[in-house]
Amino acid sequence: MKRRNLKRLCEVLLVRALSALVTVVVLLTAVFFFIRVLPGDPALVLVPEGAPESVLQEIRSSLGLDLPIHVQFADFMLSVFSGNLGRSWNFRVSVYALVIERLPTTIELACLGIVFAFFFGVVGGTFAAKNQGNYKNYLFRILTLLFFATPVFVSGPVLQYLFAVRWGFLPATGRIGMDRGYVITNFVPIDALLTANLRLLVDWSSHMLMPSVILGLYLSATMGRLTIAETLNVMKEDFVLTAQAKGLKDNVVLFKHVLRNALVPIVTAMGFQFAGLLSGAVILESIFNLSGVGSLLVGALGTRDFPLIQGTLVFTIIFVAAMSIILDIVYALIDPRVRR
Repeated sequence: MKRRNLKRLCEVLLVRALSALVTVVVLLTAVFFFIRVLPGDPALVLVPEGAPESVLQEIRSSLGLDLPIHVQFADFMLSVFSGNLGRSWNFRVSVYALVIERLPTTIELACLGIVFAFFFGVVGGTFAAKNQGNYKNYLFRILTLLFFATPVFVSGPVLQYLFAVRWGFLPATGRIGMDRGYVITNFVPIDALLTANLRLLVDWSSHMLMPSVILGLYLSATMGRLTIAETLNVMKEDFVLTAQAKGLKDNVVLFKHVLRNALVPIVTAMGFQFAGLLSGAVILESIFNLSGVGSLLVGALGTRDFPLIQGTLVFTIIFVAAMSIILDIVYALIDPRVRR
């Protein structure tokens, strides 16, 4: 039976992987043509103002912009699947190197934001569902509505002023405030643990706490409402009533039986929110001066840096596709019915 379930799981994952590959190709095609229809001439960014037309034509030719569109598309797809994302026209360095340099900051912010969103939204939403009709439930709903209705470009500067400027509890900007020393992975918490540098870990935590909490509170609104709805639905099932009739403690029933069965749609939402954060935390990165992938993409769009725009979006698309496969694995672990 276990061998058959494992075989079925592998078949499901193979189908999902092929589906993800097709999705990646479609999205890459959309990215390519979307960038080409943006207004403006990218060659103008690379030459001095007032340069003659012959210089512009030479720049366009060197960038391959004078080639037929189908030839540009073929070169783009070959480059992507060969791992060559080209060189940034503005930074004059490898796009891969630029994205890899900025990616850890965004991943750190996204991971911390999801952790706080899980704590505030999922755990809080579970207790709120348990206290249905109680003032605790109404208080939780009001708070999540307030978190969702307050944009991060409002809550960010307000909390930044209070906790950093007025009270001086936390740093105002930046990812770290001290010299990292030896860089191993470019992920600050991992480097701090590998080098046993507790001061670096504390410094990083103090810098990332405020933007992470703001992001987590904003995401917790959606997660909390979804958790309440799914938990209330599961609490009506017969197996929950049976568990309660056996005399199990309320918290055991709530977290072991109810929450586990309600997690599939919640994990789906969290997974795709995490993937979207790789390019969607632009505002917080700007407010707290965090050099992440989102701010890199915005800058590339402003200068029409084709290779950098394409490279950033390629990373995001591939990450979203990989996340969908990971979610399928998590589904199978949470709900055995997925393997059937």
